[in-house]
Amino acid sequence: MELAIKEETYNPVLERNEIIFEAQIDKTLSRADVRKKLAALKNVNESNIVIKYIKQNFGQRTCYGKAHIYKSLDVLKRLEPKYLLERGTKKEEKKEAKKEEQAEAKNSEK
Repeated sequence: MELAIKEETYNPVLERNEIIFEAQIDKTLSRADVRKKLAALKNVNESNIVIKYIKQNFGQRTCYGKAHIYKSLDVLKRLEPKYLLERGTKKEEKKEAKKEEQAEAKNSEK
């Protein structure tokens, strides 16, 4: 997979880099693969990257997408919707997170 950054802008109000990328592919991309590749290109931690979307036109071997790279996890968690944070994570991680949330909810009720 060859990933190229087509456009990059810094948003100082939201403290993030907004990246539009394009990739030459042989198979369908996963969000985890794109996060790893962007983290390597921009020299940042994978957990600070949120993939907004990845799109591919039918029959073409090129896909494009948009990602946000945040300076800190606190800003990321405050600004990004919860469903986007859950996308691209493995099902086991999602189950563990739900168990933790349920345990916290039970502890707060007592």
